[in-house]
Amino acid sequence: MACQGAAQPDLWKTYGPWLAVMYPTIWQEVMRMATTEENRFEKLDFDGFLDRVGVQNFVNQVGIKRLVEAFGIKRAVEEAGLKRVIAEVGAASVLQEMGTDWFVSSLSSDQLFSGMTPEQREELKRRLQ
Repeated sequence: MACQGAAQPDLWKTYGPWLAVMYPTIWQEVMRMATTEENRFEKLDFDGFLDRVGVQNFVNQVGIKRLVEAFGIKRAVEEAGLKRVIAEVGAASVLQEMGTDWFVSSLSSDQLFSGMTPEQREELKRRLQ
């Protein structure tokens, strides 16, 4: 079966994802046999599988942490968008988690003061005196 599937790209594309999830031990053996570049794991189309199983169910089974660790946090944030991530968790939560010292030290003085209103600058001057 493995050789037959590997030899026919349409079968491989259709049944490869199911085999990988439903029979991981057999899948490993198939992958060992499938040595040609056109039959590599990276070429499989998991869309049909995910349509049937459901993305949420798949993620619940695999675990979000495992997926994020596989791709990296930076890529996950880039895919979602940094503004969206901060909007979801809240800027106050980010500041609380990282601390005001971290926030202030990560800004140049130009960045820090350019965002202040004249009233805020005056207040800062008053407090520093």
